[in-house]
Amino acid sequence: MECDCPKTWSASVTTSSGSGKTINYTIQYNNPCGSGKTSRMTIGYKKTNGQWEYETRIVPIPSGSGTFSESTTTNYGISSGAYAYYEDGQGSGSC
Repeated sequence: MECDCPKTWSASVTTSSGSGKTINYTIQYNNPCGSGKTSRMTIGYKKTNGQWEYETRIVPIPSGSGTFSESTTTNYGISSGAYAYYEDGQGSGSC
């Protein structure tokens, strides 16, 4: 008997790195909803003046499951410590 349970999609950042003004990241996702979803991802990096900067990016999540790699441009130059991540509730949702 097939479960009529509510479906949920999820995404997580598996790797990320940055230099110059670019952060590269890889996302692993599982989206059984039958249509693409939109997620809010956070990037963090240390600016050249030594202060940490946090920015939000909208990342489309395709239907199905798998991984994909993307890059994004930061507002400021990266000194070190660049990474991308999902805060609680940003990388998942109901269909």
